[in-house]
Amino acid sequence: MCCVAGRHHLTDSAVGVPSISLFMRLKQLCPAGMAHTRMSKLPVSSASFTASAQPVKLQGSIHELFSHRPVMTLERSVGKFSGADTELWQSGHFGAGIVPDLPVVSSWKEFGAKLLGRQIAAPQVLNTQQKIVVSEPASQRRQWQVQTLAAQTYSQKQMRQRIIEACICPPGSMQQPADALLLLSGSHPLRQMPLSDRWFTDSIQTLKMASELRHAGDVPPHVALWAVENPLTNSTDRLKRKIDAGAEVIVTQPPLLWDKFEAWISSVQKQMLLGNTRLIVGCPMVSSAANMKFWLYLCQLYHQPEAAAAVQPFTDAAAESKQCLALYCQKYNTDLVHKVLQFSDVAGIHVMPLTKQARQQTMPLMQSLSW
Repeated sequence: MCCVAGRHHLTDSAVGVPSISLFMRLKQLCPAGMAHTRMSKLPVSSASFTASAQPVKLQGSIHELFSHRPVMTLERSVGKFSGADTELWQSGHFGAGIVPDLPVVSSWKEFGAKLLGRQIAAPQVLNTQQKIVVSEPASQRRQWQVQTLAAQTYSQKQMRQRIIEACICPPGSMQQPADALLLLSGSHPLRQMPLSDRWFTDSIQTLKMASELRHAGDVPPHVALWAVENPLTNSTDRLKRKIDAGAEVIVTQPPLLWDKFEAWISSVQKQMLLGNTRLIVGCPMVSSAANMKFWLYLCQLYHQPEAAAAVQPFTDAAAESKQCLALYCQKYNTDLVHKVLQFSDVAGIHVMPLTKQARQQTMPLMQSLSW
């Protein structure tokens, strides 16, 4: 659910930006075998996936994960930040860890530099999914690994292969195969261009693909299918389409603008959209005004009128003292979690402590929620 230091997670779609003529070196930058080389509509599924994608019966493992409320999941640290979350992960408070899928490029600046053959000072980015070595938690509770797979500019054939490979543990490896797949569209710069939906596979198509692979036996039946939703920018119609495509768990972007989130979840409850689908709400563990601006930008909210008002309290607290800021952040994060959990349809929270200060604030909050 984040995109920091070149990381990408939980960003299902991006806002449109002006088109530019960049396709001369496209294949050098995108994964081999782009979805199409001409402007033609991608089919929802190939000939191998023609049946309607219906969720299979949930296995015991997913019932175990959601056997108590709230379920708490953790945004895992990967790449150059790998290991920063070890203490949190091993505390035993988290039932699952969501592993980001690092993008080939994560900004137009990086993309343009690559087109021009230039090197820029950017954090490490990868184009393969990350797997984290299994570590023993403080408790004996089994912790899920939820592997994010972003469609980005991969072809449907490549996405099918990535889905299958994410569920496999190589012989002799200490890596943990995915217990669930979090399927996204991705935030590759090319997906921001006009008519990009005609070129690239989206999250709904990928959910249908994964459902069909599971039904055919190419994905283990216990592997759950997760998806992302932004309640602050999208209507409930998109949520319904993802559930219909096979999503068994929905993870939302953080409810940074509370009135918008409250209206969205009230509509979800009124329409009774979730059914057996579980809802997990993202909680960012905000640590400063700059961090709040980052989250607003990530969630495509920075230019909305309410954004400045959301940032101002952090700015005011920092102007008084560092201690005042720390206390305000702790109160904000705690209040946000408790407000979210007031809704009966919310099964849990997804914690995203991206900074050192955020990680320090997370442990006492998790202890207060665990039983």
